[in-house]
Amino acid sequence: MLSARNLKLSFGARTILDDASLALLPKDRIALVGENGVGKSSLLAILAGEPADSGLVELAKDTRVGILRQVPELMSGDSVVTAVRSAMEHHLLDIANHENLCTDLANPLDENARARLAGRIDRLARKIESNGGFDVDYWVERVLTRLGISAREQEIGTLSGGERRRVDLARVLLMAPDVYLLDEPTNHLDIEAIQFLVEVFSSTSSAV
Repeated sequence: MLSARNLKLSFGARTILDDASLALLPKDRIALVGENGVGKSSLLAILAGEPADSGLVELAKDTRVGILRQVPELMSGDSVVTAVRSAMEHHLLDIANHENLCTDLANPLDENARARLAGRIDRLARKIESNGGFDVDYWVERVLTRLGISAREQEIGTLSGGERRRVDLARVLLMAPDVYLLDEPTNHLDIEAIQFLVEVFSSTSSAV
């Protein structure tokens, strides 16, 4: 679903990546391990779409990538709820499409057309359920609560660094991407929040 070939990256005379290649498949769980400054964050950023000096990153069709950066890139004037819900565009679109298909099913259809439409509805419903379900407000509240985020309407710009990191993690989880790229995801998390991450990533078919 995601592959990188022959990535090269240098900062001045220092080579960070030299012909780095990898491939990610559904359900892959890969840990990127190395000392500070060796290029882990740079590699994740390139996999998420930032340019390398050379090399190629390819995504399978319709593959969505979510990245948790060490320094969140959130709009300081947004509320916590606005920031995390902004990542749910695809999920909300799936719910709207499901409603439209159910409406179409009420129209007069021949048996074959009805069976095809019912199959599409079933597949879309399973996708929606796997990404948090139809009750968006409940899922948002559950993720924020399990990550220990008490603020809801507070502006991002007023939060501490650790709070912003947890909000950004909530954003990525609610996005439910096909590929999670997580840069030190357990920073600023307590045991309960880490256990929630284990639950989420144990049940998803996305690559992590």
